[in-house]
Amino acid sequence: MKKDVLKKLLINTSYSFPNKDIENHFIQCADLTISKDLIDRHSTTIEVGTENVTAEMISLYNIFKFSQRKFIDFTLTMTKSMISLTIPNEVLGATLSILFFCWSILKATSKKFEKQDAKVLLSLYMIGGNGYVEDIADSYINLFESKLSDAKIIQSLQLLADYNVITQKEDGEITIIEEIEIVRV
Repeated sequence: MKKDVLKKLLINTSYSFPNKDIENHFIQCADLTISKDLIDRHSTTIEVGTENVTAEMISLYNIFKFSQRKFIDFTLTMTKSMISLTIPNEVLGATLSILFFCWSILKATSKKFEKQDAKVLLSLYMIGGNGYVEDIADSYINLFESKLSDAKIIQSLQLLADYNVITQKEDGEITIIEEIEIVRV
């Protein structure tokens, strides 16, 4: 009965959930299938400062893009987590273990984009989230008062596509497929 009510509510309303994880949980509770679009959505934060632009994406998908350095960092943090269990005070040891574990998962699921990639993503975002390389180049010039070659823009777009931040259609149109949050610092 509860599943049927929840299923009708999810299908017949266009409620915008504050978080895709919450939406996915409700969909699973209603025994509905989660579309690929919902699974692939992540959140990317672009920090815009007076002289610097950075972007960071947090997603479980990033675990599949582990570098050797990130794997070593993850292993060392997990080792700290296990060692903290040997602390004589069981509550303190367990608390530290959980904190180290959460920290290692957070680090493993985050991807910080370089300055150029963050600026290209911001340029695309500022033109409505979709456009072509030429549109992004014009937006880049307007935002940063400098020119970036098409080759470098394409290079940044390829990296953003590899991390499923954007998608490119056959006609060359580029679209942001993630939720973007702009933070002014």
